[in-house]
Amino acid sequence: MRAVIMVMAAGLAACGGSAASDAGAGDAPEDAPSSETWRCGGEGDAPLAPRASPLFVERPEALPAGATTGFGRVTVVDFDGDGLDDVVGTPAHDGAHTRASDYDKLLLRARGDGTFEDVSARAGFAGTEIGLLVFGDVDGDGDQDAFAGSIEGRGREDRGIWQNDGTGVFTHLGEAGITLPTLACGELTCVPAEIAATFLDVDRDGDLDLYAGRWFWSDGVSATRYSPPARDQLFLGNGDGTFTESTTWLPSQVVPGTGLGERFGRATMGVSAGDVDDDGDLDLFVAGYGAGRPALSVGGRLTCEPPQRWNENMLLRNDGDRFVEVGREAGVHATVRGPMGILEEETLVIGAECPEAVRGTYPSPIGGNHFTSQFGDFDADGDLDLIVGAIAHPDYVQSDPTLLFVAGGAFPFTEEGAARGLEWREDEKHVAFADVDGDGLLDVITTGFRDPSANELRVYLQNEEHRFELQTTVATGIDDRSQEGLALLDADGDGDLDLYLAEDDGEARFFENVAGDARRALVVVLAGAAPRDATGARITARGPSGVLVHEVTGGNGHYNAQLTRHAHFGAGGAGCLRDLTIRWPDGRTDALGDVRTGLRLEVDAEGAVRARALTP
Repeated sequence: MRAVIMVMAAGLAACGGSAASDAGAGDAPEDAPSSETWRCGGEGDAPLAPRASPLFVERPEALPAGATTGFGRVTVVDFDGDGLDDVVGTPAHDGAHTRASDYDKLLLRARGDGTFEDVSARAGFAGTEIGLLVFGDVDGDGDQDAFAGSIEGRGREDRGIWQNDGTGVFTHLGEAGITLPTLACGELTCVPAEIAATFLDVDRDGDLDLYAGRWFWSDGVSATRYSPPARDQLFLGNGDGTFTESTTWLPSQVVPGTGLGERFGRATMGVSAGDVDDDGDLDLFVAGYGAGRPALSVGGRLTCEPPQRWNENMLLRNDGDRFVEVGREAGVHATVRGPMGILEEETLVIGAECPEAVRGTYPSPIGGNHFTSQFGDFDADGDLDLIVGAIAHPDYVQSDPTLLFVAGGAFPFTEEGAARGLEWREDEKHVAFADVDGDGLLDVITTGFRDPSANELRVYLQNEEHRFELQTTVATGIDDRSQEGLALLDADGDGDLDLYLAEDDGEARFFENVAGDARRALVVVLAGAAPRDATGARITARGPSGVLVHEVTGGNGHYNAQLTRHAHFGAGGAGCLRDLTIRWPDGRTDALGDVRTGLRLEVDAEGAVRARALTP
């Protein structure tokens, strides 16, 4: 444990070292605390302050008119290095990427006053056909670079690493060692779709590595082929923006009982990193998609489709020199079938009514159709829980609800979504943990999908018993039934998380969080030495509601889902948070002790702390 150097911020310095230039973001407020006063004295905890109602207020003026239409997938990243979170969007249009505009990119730069400007034209992505963007500092120069992946076989010439010049202008470095497997598809060549990836430092050498999920094969012409998927790949970073594929880190990814060869894997639709066993390195949850138990007949039509068995989730435990697959041991490999929680279904028998090639007896698969996932300590006990979004297909027997896996200090997790108050809905692709109301407890937000009558954005607030209570649209201030993706970021600098709702075919909507205004917050922003963007660091503190945990990660869930790297801790009105501790990616720790709320702390790997007051 090292001594902490206290530094008074003369101006808000960004993590990468550049000062913000926008008024209200780059200048320290007059009431910014001195270096002697950001620490707490002997103050006691205050009672929970009242919560504002509604939780959010829509701010149409925050977004540039007409610029956000059709960008259904969004991520949060500070792409220009000014210390403020920005938004990046790509179109969704699942399975229908036929227009040139289906591959446009949206880059919205935060001004720091709650509004954004469109800087897409100068970013460097114009004319590319990439469908996946995940951000991380791959060359160690202090800014956020990007990995770009291709879908449906298109954009292969544009995939690979895009280097950031520090201002949000990107240059393609080529494939950079991040190769794609190929498969002969008759006269064509198929490649797997790249739908999920994340940056992390698996070997703790200070360089970001890339876990690249592989979905089903596609020839780029016909519809996605539901043939056995390729195995996922791990690429070790060389520190200069290039990568080398590892042949030793990943275990077999074949689901037991499928009889597939080792070149195959599982249909990866989402991936999230988190230090599940709290040993200092990041583990991985890999969400599988393709739970296939179709009925023998649908609408009177004989289908003759056997179940697919490559859909189980994986939990890859990082043992320091390799990943070990412990999904079944941890109890997170399976979905919970339907609203009644059925885990097993009757054995499926396909007989003489179908072609001989598919006849046989098929035991029940218990995987799922899973999308975005996120680790977080919702019950404030110090260990990481896991939420997983899922959808169901109407022509399949099973239905897949959103899953809440609760950690108990040792395996297995227990699935407690329904028991904790999450209500069943047919489809929820995007799910998020976030402290919406500033009480120090993580709440839950879920998007809908496919059914307009049940497609409203859902916000669940957590109560003191660690159960979730679904809020009405009047209570949330959000009445939206056509959202595709969501992003949570602090656009106005007041410490709470505002909400960007992306629409697939319409304009995005932006909602300011007003629920946390009276409850105070502490924001912690890290600048690491290796990796420079502090991926893999863990920040902990104690608040009135229990233990607070935030981990810095590099991409979570489905397509472009990526969380803010800034830790936002609600304080419930308390003037201090206790025992603030940072564990850096290399294992070193900094203990800052008891810290006042209402501040943004910027902490670097040398132990220097810069503080400024949050915007009221």
